[in-house]
Amino acid sequence: MIGYMKPFLTMIFACYVLSVIAWADDGPDLPSKFIPKTALLIPANRNVGVNWALPMKEKDNHLSDWVESRFRLDSADNVWLCKSDKALACLAKGIVFDVDRPVDDFLWLHNGDFLITSQGHLGFLTFPKKTGKTVPVAVFHPWLTLPINPARLSPAGPGGFFVWGSNPKTGKMCVYLFREVGSKKKKPIRFLFATTKKINAVGGDATHLFVAFDSLIARVQNKTVRGLLDAQAKVRDLVYQDGTGLFYSTDTGAGRLDVQHKSALEFIRSPGVNIALGTKDSLYLKLDAALGILKIDGLSYFKSRSSHPGKR
Repeated sequence: MIGYMKPFLTMIFACYVLSVIAWADDGPDLPSKFIPKTALLIPANRNVGVNWALPMKEKDNHLSDWVESRFRLDSADNVWLCKSDKALACLAKGIVFDVDRPVDDFLWLHNGDFLITSQGHLGFLTFPKKTGKTVPVAVFHPWLTLPINPARLSPAGPGGFFVWGSNPKTGKMCVYLFREVGSKKKKPIRFLFATTKKINAVGGDATHLFVAFDSLIARVQNKTVRGLLDAQAKVRDLVYQDGTGLFYSTDTGAGRLDVQHKSALEFIRSPGVNIALGTKDSLYLKLDAALGILKIDGLSYFKSRSSHPGKR
């Protein structure tokens, strides 16, 4: 579906960065350095690097928890997962805690603010001290009642974020933008867009809005929707880096979309990928097939137009 040009890219098999990526068939004795049914293509550039942020684990009984968990990075690029509707964990720090209310979504901003949506409210948590062997319970403090429930969160550039979901009164999917947390303005949230179609991913910044309807990635300008790419699989995440472009992940891989030329490069194929932008020109990938987090450095070097036009 999506191709590449040899001068810019190198196919990675079992010989790059400690053999982090390779084609491999499923098998009971699969070496931990191989990822099943996975291949990676990256620019042939010394500024681009691939490594493990969290090393992959052997398959175990917790695979379904890993696949279904929501994936976020904090302001120090630590990986956090929400494994159920109330349990959150930072794998790098070994932190696990529950929340006293169901977690619809969570997000860290660049300034370190930690946001939670729960039952139609946006708010913050206070973290208790761990006592004994019991799992500590964080307390949710509502800050703002939202017009949508449940509400999802997506980054919108430095200091901003999108809130999106279904409006129970109208039945429409709505997208809103926050540009200042704790703003004293009467209307700290700004409405951007509504649709009767189901949205499964939102990305962009204060001036760019991208949404995904199943496999279709579209740009929204002045409430007008223009299709950019049919990713051929359900889109899971959209993240935008100013000056570099739009990155997307799907049930079958992840890629970069050149919005100006409506062309795309699928740089990893793997059965189930989620992505998050790091703070230092990096992209983190949670791979369902690996039980691990892959990190790509030098994201801005993906800027070259090196792909076939996307299908719409």
